[in-house]
Amino acid sequence: MNYRVAYRNFDDRESLVFNQTVRLSQTPYRAGVRLYEFRRIGGGPFSVSEQSTIGDATSSRWIGSTAQDHLGNIAVGYNFVNDLKKPSIFYTGKLSTDPAGVFRAENTLIEGTGVQKAFGWRWGDYSGLVVDPVDDCTFWMTGAYYTQMSQD
Repeated sequence: MNYRVAYRNFDDRESLVFNQTVRLSQTPYRAGVRLYEFRRIGGGPFSVSEQSTIGDATSSRWIGSTAQDHLGNIAVGYNFVNDLKKPSIFYTGKLSTDPAGVFRAENTLIEGTGVQKAFGWRWGDYSGLVVDPVDDCTFWMTGAYYTQMSQD
């Protein structure tokens, strides 16, 4: 699992949202972000209410982070790369009223313009996505990407 499991206590239920990076194909290697929401109603056991994989066979998505606002809307941000696009930060999400397994179209948060060239350097180990405590609906994200200037 990637950092962090986000917990929400709604009036009628409790919710846990989290994600992990998963392999989508071996050759060429492609990764995707697998997102989960577990819900508990009335003090009973948690059960899976959402499990979706964001990804395809032409690109990779990894090091995701997930959060949920006061309405139950879910956002997920992650690194994105394909043969034509340098590593960038993308995001998607869904409204609480959207059916399970349906996410909105991906959007670019930060367009990467460089690549990691040094051997042995680590890509960012974590990304973070949280909800602003002031309005409880604005999502804030941090993650790793390179600019053309920083790649050397």
